[in-house]
Amino acid sequence: MILTEQQIDYIKKDISNRGVSLTDLADSLVDHICCFIENNNHTDFSTAYEAALAKFGSFGPKEIQKNTTLLLNLKKETIMKATMYILGYVAVILVTTGSLFKTMHWPMANIFLVTGIMLLNIGVLPMYFYNKYKQSIAQ
Repeated sequence: MILTEQQIDYIKKDISNRGVSLTDLADSLVDHICCFIENNNHTDFSTAYEAALAKFGSFGPKEIQKNTTLLLNLKKETIMKATMYILGYVAVILVTTGSLFKTMHWPMANIFLVTGIMLLNIGVLPMYFYNKYKQSIAQ
């Protein structure tokens, strides 16, 4: 079955009406549905369209968007946490090394201490509190 422009527009509007607001996801869903309809032996558009929607299972397009958004946010959160841990580790190493150097009266002690404390205050702590804020909103 070959789809007409009106049928493709109907699919786009229906996907939008079903709650999909991410344009890239909506375009991808429309493409998948159109490919499914064109590759099957249905002669009636409405039957073919219902069969295509049934392939999404009980979830539906709205649930697919929800899961996509969660996965995208999880990836960003994972990157932020990894960055926070690495910056924290480097800051602690700089502060402890700077303290050792200061105790032993070795050169560069002040640079290590100031760099470590600034990295902790400007890098790690803001990310930590932002992460705690995001967790409090999610609950």
